[in-house]
Amino acid sequence: MPHPRKSGFFVTFEGGEGCGKSTQLQLLRRFLESKGHHVTATRDPGGCARSALLRKLLVEQDSGNWDALTEALLFMAARNELLQNVIRPALDNGDWVLSDRFVDSNMVYQACGRGVSAEAMALLADLVVADTLPDLTIVLDMPVEDGLGRALAREGSAHESRFEQLDVSFHERVRQGFLDIAAHNTHRCVVVDGRGSPEDVHARILSALERHLADKR
Repeated sequence: MPHPRKSGFFVTFEGGEGCGKSTQLQLLRRFLESKGHHVTATRDPGGCARSALLRKLLVEQDSGNWDALTEALLFMAARNELLQNVIRPALDNGDWVLSDRFVDSNMVYQACGRGVSAEAMALLADLVVADTLPDLTIVLDMPVEDGLGRALAREGSAHESRFEQLDVSFHERVRQGFLDIAAHNTHRCVVVDGRGSPEDVHARILSALERHLADKR
């Protein structure tokens, strides 16, 4: 059954490894809270107990031998828990919801990156996500070498290095996959240059958000 239309505003951050999603999500969260908005910040997978358990299997452990379809199903299961327990209740409460990754990452990593059919991914997305799509998706883009360099240098990367250690051609497919999604979903996606200081990128995101909100008025 479709979920009733939410009253909050749903923003997702997407992009390849090391593009700065987590940093930019927190900067936007602080900005919105300074303006008096109630914000729920989360990550996908993760964000609630059951989704976090699946995250450990998918991201933080040596799970590179998953069949690609099995991996996609586990990601969708984690997302279903996140939607049911965090995202939909927060949107129903009128919150701004900010998520570090969402269903576009599945479409890119498992379809473009690992070869699961786009038709299978769309079927799973329709089943799990239904009409709880982002109001705005910010795709942070940068050259693959720059993003991987950032990702491998950051503190603690050894604990979540599974995708970072895949070959460059995989990450090139991922980057192009995100750009293709943005090009085909201009009503909700904006591509933001992820290069430069966090403050510079944050300023670009605020400008993109302002334009998006103006277009919706």
